[in-house]
Amino acid sequence: KKLRHLSRPFRHALAYYFISLLLSFVKCLPLTWSQTLGRMIGILCSIILRKQTRLIRKQLSHTLYRNSFTASTSPYFSIDSSSPINSAPLISLKSSELTRLQRRHWMDLGQRLLEWFNARQALTLFKINPRHRIQLKQIQDQAKAGKTQIILSAHFAHWELMAAFLSHQGFNYLAVASALPKGPFGTWLGTYRKELGVQIIHPNGGAKHIKQALQQGVVIALLIDHSTHERSIERDFLGQKAYLSLTADRLIARFNAHVHWLSNYRDEEGNYQIILQDLSQSDRDFTADEQNLESKIKLDDHENVLSAHSDSLEEQKRRKASYTILAHQVLEKQIQTWPKQWLWLHQKWTARRDHQ
Repeated sequence: KKLRHLSRPFRHALAYYFISLLLSFVKCLPLTWSQTLGRMIGILCSIILRKQTRLIRKQLSHTLYRNSFTASTSPYFSIDSSSPINSAPLISLKSSELTRLQRRHWMDLGQRLLEWFNARQALTLFKINPRHRIQLKQIQDQAKAGKTQIILSAHFAHWELMAAFLSHQGFNYLAVASALPKGPFGTWLGTYRKELGVQIIHPNGGAKHIKQALQQGVVIALLIDHSTHERSIERDFLGQKAYLSLTADRLIARFNAHVHWLSNYRDEEGNYQIILQDLSQSDRDFTADEQNLESKIKLDDHENVLSAHSDSLEEQKRRKASYTILAHQVLEKQIQTWPKQWLWLHQKWTARRDHQ
């Protein structure tokens, strides 16, 4: 561990120069070539990074199950540890299924990484329907008018490139993310994010700045799928106990905020579709994708989650951890529908003390 700590600056510098060369090369390639190269890099990583591959496999095997009646007809199989929708028996994934899924996940990560490097071309892959475009404009206007707006999101599909795309569309938000690594790699990463229009604030010591931003009418986005321990609540996530951070609920209650779920997924045609849900409202119209996700969300009163027939927003906000739990339920359904697009390298079920 001591040697690893001492060699960190050297490793980060080496990573910086390697990524700089790779970035220059990828920018010259057509987007489809970049994607193919990314998938090849993903396969290589699945072979070389054995520790990370074992972690992905372990988490997949402990949390994802296939429905024996629908696995043959679904490209991703039906996965749910407590499915209220389909009562067919759930069984553990076979070894061959785990191997195939973990390999696809690495390939997907590699593709997304090189799409991120080739961001100017990859931004054309994002699609947003007119209704969501209007909703985003309303969110921004309400925030500027003094009505606090908080977005909940996760490390799903292209979460960072989505922020760049929305910034180019005129919708800006401040995302709370981990502190940058020190050294040239961290400096480059910060500069590249700024070039893309991605605005980041770090959680360590950033609470004051977050509150100031909210008071100034800035939309704040919180990634809910970090592992955490302190100031958290223990709940099932994909069938396993996990610590869910209460940061979002504290901010929502403190500022009487309106809450939204913002995410994206890659469809069968290779485009990234924006998902936008208003978590503060229940009686509204949904898009087809949202209806599909919403219909699978089971809201139990004893779990203190948002009731589908709650009388008022204030009543909802008085419930402990309501938005945190609801957002995780939405995320669960996304993972079940598009399993390879979540970041399975996250040790969600292992409590960490550095994401407070």
